[in-house]
Amino acid sequence: MTPLRKRMLEDLQIRNYSPNTVAAYIRRVAEFAKHFGKSPELLGPEEIREYQLYLIKDKTVSLSAYIQTVCGLRFLYSNTLHRSVSIDRIPLPRYEKKLPVILSPAEVQRLLAAPKNLSHRSNPGCACYRDPERLHGPHLYITYREDDKSRSLYVPPEHAQTARRARQAWAAFWEIGCSLAKFNRDRLHKQWQHEKQSRTPSASRSNSHD
Repeated sequence: MTPLRKRMLEDLQIRNYSPNTVAAYIRRVAEFAKHFGKSPELLGPEEIREYQLYLIKDKTVSLSAYIQTVCGLRFLYSNTLHRSVSIDRIPLPRYEKKLPVILSPAEVQRLLAAPKNLSHRSNPGCACYRDPERLHGPHLYITYREDDKSRSLYVPPEHAQTARRARQAWAAFWEIGCSLAKFNRDRLHKQWQHEKQSRTPSASRSNSHD
């Protein structure tokens, strides 16, 4: 290990960079030095610019590898070599902003009609595999608890409407029950307040008589 690499490694560790980042920066700087066959101490802004163009045009590296190289060189020249190479001379690339893919109405319709379960799409035994018009779902399940366990009960399509009406009736019944419970709580609270107030004067007269 060269003294320069050792010093850069120590500088990265002092600043608490992650091991993966340290390894990436050291590797990218080593590739930079190997490309010119010289120590980075003997290289400057022009070589850096030339190497950036080489990575983009000739080597066509990925965006992540290019950013690692730029960040590694920035750290080396700014923190280890303390060179007056301006950060602007080692620019980061602009991120490509991709427009979202807009589906056509027909594509949206096919997407909504497709079975949600991936196993149904690839199972030759399923009806939808043989006949795309026979789609799965949407299925209706009723969830309930038994023995402190959550269980689901499958409702066949022919009984789905009845199950939905029953669920709506239960929701209405539950809402009425909650209203009655609140009414009873308020009524008992008022009764308790009334009894408390009626006992207070008697206790006061007893104390004054004594």
